Amino acid sequence: MLNDGFAALTGCASSASLGGNCLNSTRNESVCLSEKCIRLAANYLNNMNRQANPCSDFYTFACGRYAENKVVPEHAKKITVLYEMKRDLDRHLKGRIFPIVGVDKEDDAGMIDYQVNDIIDMERRIANASFRTLSRSDFLRNHSAISNLMTYKDFRHRYPQIRWSLFFNEELRESLGTLDDDMMVNVVDIGYFDGLSSLMKSKPLSSINNYMMWRLVSTFDVYLAQQYRIPAQKFHANMYGSTAEVPKWENCVHNVAENMAMPLSTAYASSYFSVDDREKAEEMITDLKSSMQRLLIEADWMDELTRSAALKKLDRMRHKIGFPDALLNETAVLAPYEGVQIAVDNFFDNALQLKRAAVRNVLSRIKKPPTDDDWASPVIAVDAFHYFAGNEIIFPAAILQFPMFVPEAPFSVNYAAIGLGIGHEITHGYDDLGSQYDDLGNLRRWWDHTTLETFQKKRQCFINQYNRQVEPNTHRNVDGRLTIGENIADNGGLRVAYEAYRKRSLRESEFAVLPGFSKFSAEQLFFVAYANTWCEAIKSSSINYIMDTDVHALGMFRVNVPLQNFPPFSEAFHCPVGSPMNPYEKCRIW
Repeated sequence: MLNDGFAALTGCASSASLGGNCLNSTRNESVCLSEKCIRLAANYLNNMNRQANPCSDFYTFACGRYAENKVVPEHAKKITVLYEMKRDLDRHLKGRIFPIVGVDKEDDAGMIDYQVNDIIDMERRIANASFRTLSRSDFLRNHSAISNLMTYKDFRHRYPQIRWSLFFNEELRESLGTLDDDMMVNVVDIGYFDGLSSLMKSKPLSSINNYMMWRLVSTFDVYLAQQYRIPAQKFHANMYGSTAEVPKWENCVHNVAENMAMPLSTAYASSYFSVDDREKAEEMITDLKSSMQRLLIEADWMDELTRSAALKKLDRMRHKIGFPDALLNETAVLAPYEGVQIAVDNFFDNALQLKRAAVRNVLSRIKKPPTDDDWASPVIAVDAFHYFAGNEIIFPAAILQFPMFVPEAPFSVNYAAIGLGIGHEITHGYDDLGSQYDDLGNLRRWWDHTTLETFQKKRQCFINQYNRQVEPNTHRNVDGRLTIGENIADNGGLRVAYEAYRKRSLRESEFAVLPGFSKFSAEQLFFVAYANTWCEAIKSSSINYIMDTDVHALGMFRVNVPLQNFPPFSEAFHCPVGSPMNPYEKCRIW
């Protein structure tokens, strides 16, 4: 019976629990009553719908009241746990920024219409040129298709309509130096540059100048007065379903974070990420990489040469946690802003100066080898990253915060939350995109042909499975192909995190329990914490846009589908075979 799933929630007597799941009297257990543990338990309990059957719809069971308890801001499309973490981050940054800054000619209408229409025509033709020979799926998932190496000399000769030497060797000489003819450049979208050359031939210089000026101003519209932002606001309302501007204080924080990320990161990291936090995260990553190693070894569909190469890639996979040591060096932090003069009464010019400084800083490093202090992501980002070309995973200080990472909480919770995130990023190295890069970050084919064919069949299983998922409000099916990379990482990340949690439990003698969850086994709490990572509240007007554009599936599918594919979940909640959360057919790669 489906209701059998509730038996596991009433006590720890059942012998059907996985490997002695329930809290063991031979182990020392204590209720964690720290402020963060109490908040975390309250979050989970407030989000749960205990009337729902976990074997029918675990997302509703674990997250069923989340949307009821949230109000999506007018300027946002949805609220998620990561969104709330970003709001907390913004408030922390606001506390750092505001005390410092002390928060307290006649036009011819006909000619304007002509110029506007001309700019729109330029934009349309450039858009049509983009990805003319490259599909969106290739751009997102096939990096071999966007690797088009040629010498700088060949590039200049192929596209002579633009005076590249003037641009690179004169305008950018100070930052970039002189480019040698034999320097290799990668032209991501050949079709775009082919189309751009044709467009340049057909348009007068005045049209090109007007378009370039429009692109400059539109890029910086956030720095303009409100009357100039209203048209963009109306466009966003029609396009994305959001009807209001971001609050002014949030815009202020975002602008400072974007333009002065290094100094702001220093202030944030020194206050919100400790050496102890780093050490605990390091220990988890060691466990999670060991878990992935085991999954690679046990993947009986791989040939030995591919498996050996995959294990080598894992062994060489580097990780970066918290923030780079250079953030503690004031000279290094301020160096990119040398020469910038901030004026208290010229916001727009300040933004231009800072953008120029950022470009100079990036260009100055092109010919230099990367160092450990070079991160492919900002420290003040509520996200985690897999940098394929560097074979490294990155976990900034801002993601290693409540409720994703709570060091004093039960380790089952941490492995289910931030552990899932770490496992997700590790698995990205072996999804349909990451598998195109080898252990050194080189883009090359290193999979045996037969093994790759098997991988593609397993990948198709996920595509078909997610294609069958239906969003209940719009009755739309998930796009399994658009979301495939994240779906592979979600499913693999869950297995990696759970395997690492089980390994950790074997070497622990002290077990913490969250208040209010004493009748849940550690495994059940793991899955509740896992699901809470993806709780969300979405505006009905934004669902179509999100499903059309986001490479991540909606939260309900990120919770339920991986759990449907994962037998230990069904064992923990006693879900019978054939129940919605324990279907007969399952998909698995790792």
